Amino acid sequence: MSEGMKLEDVVCIGRTHGEYLALFDLASERLKGLRVLDCPAGVCSFTADACQHGVDAVASDRAYAFDASALYEKGTQDIVTTMKALEPIQDRYVWSTYQTIEGLTAFRREALEKSTAHRKRSPERYVEASLPQLPFTDSSFDLVLSANFLFLYEEHFDEAFHVQALQELIRVSSREVRVYPIVGLNGKPSIHLDACIRLAEAQGCRVTQADVPYEFLKGASRMLLVEK
Repeated sequence: MSEGMKLEDVVCIGRTHGEYLALFDLASERLKGLRVLDCPAGVCSFTADACQHGVDAVASDRAYAFDASALYEKGTQDIVTTMKALEPIQDRYVWSTYQTIEGLTAFRREALEKSTAHRKRSPERYVEASLPQLPFTDSSFDLVLSANFLFLYEEHFDEAFHVQALQELIRVSSREVRVYPIVGLNGKPSIHLDACIRLAEAQGCRVTQADVPYEFLKGASRMLLVEK
């Protein structure tokens, strides 16, 4: 377990498989047969559904220091808390996908329930780890996905952390790394984005800021695509 980490330190808000396909601009049929890492995955249900569609998917997160039932209980509480916090700031978001807070809540509950059930059935696919160090060998995965962590929380993690984290995601990938979004919580390009792009390019990667067919936080409609 991460030193000093408590369950209350973990925020358990997950995204569904369908949301992942949109925010990373992926097609389910093109993932079949690939080995894919979701990091940090939390209680997102991408791994659960992807495995059922022929994808060799693995989820990694420091939160897996806690058992699935504990995370489920925390997630249930976090959904309620998060939805209440969204009520006065709904104008910061685009509601075309979810329509209402109740609609959004349904997505979050689906992700939590599916991820919890799958982790209980297939615990080997849920690996406890914390960026910027992962317990995987070089080029272990065809595709690495990282959602709603890097860049978004730019004020909580400095430039050095971002660079080291991206470098680690690149290390464990043999083909691609996709990071969404590339803005901070203010909807503006992250202050750490340029440093991360320079790092990836220095390692010989092709880097693109690519549009995606998804936007919830206003301004968060692009991902960082790193191709080795």
